[in-house]
Amino acid sequence: MDPALFPTKLKRDLRVASPQPLYRALQDFLEEQGFHVDPKQPPAMEAGALPGTATFLGRLLGVQDFTQGTPNRGRGAAMLLSGIGIAAAMVVLLILSVTSDALFPSLGLVVGGILAATGTGQLRAKPQRLRRLVDVYLEGESYHSGAARATQSTGDPIGMDLRVERSGIVSDVRVTVYAGVGYAEGTEAVNGWLSEKPEVALSMITSSSPEALSLPAEALPAHETPQLPARLDNQLDFIIQRFQLPEP
Repeated sequence: MDPALFPTKLKRDLRVASPQPLYRALQDFLEEQGFHVDPKQPPAMEAGALPGTATFLGRLLGVQDFTQGTPNRGRGAAMLLSGIGIAAAMVVLLILSVTSDALFPSLGLVVGGILAATGTGQLRAKPQRLRRLVDVYLEGESYHSGAARATQSTGDPIGMDLRVERSGIVSDVRVTVYAGVGYAEGTEAVNGWLSEKPEVALSMITSSSPEALSLPAEALPAHETPQLPARLDNQLDFIIQRFQLPEP
């Protein structure tokens, strides 16, 4: 999907040794959260404009489908029976009001018909398949690590040197995450977003309350009790911080 269509966008800038371990960690994280992950483009190095530099672009697409529950069938049945009862009573009144005003029974008949039709619609409603999409882009530039060793770091220089020596490069990375929840279409698209509220896209479905997703209470399985959502941006930040090098 076109990134511009996603309702929520996150951006993080950081310095890492090599982008490949970060890419694999983000892929593993999404898979652990129940997403089907398509590694669209691993971050392969391409020669940069300046000697000793390389650019890269990587992309991951995470797709997580779940079912929105049908409306309360008990409520639908109650509306249907109420509508039938009201309509039947109004028919009797119409029969008895041959010589009197039939306006009230006529209006009651309309109300009963509406209730019966609404209840029938709720009983016939089928579960809808919803989809959470998380599209992750990694882009940036890599260069030889010699310059990084020559600078002073305010962080832990030992940890930085170990990671830099292992990869031989330093990379400035921008991580861009597009996220949203919508009505599933095809294998990895939606035909309309459920909501444009950022908290809908950023709260993980396995720990979100129906209210946070703007869904009816029966939209989530009964065993998923409401609790504080594990926000996607917070979890991604935790993953990213594991690979971030101290700024020189």
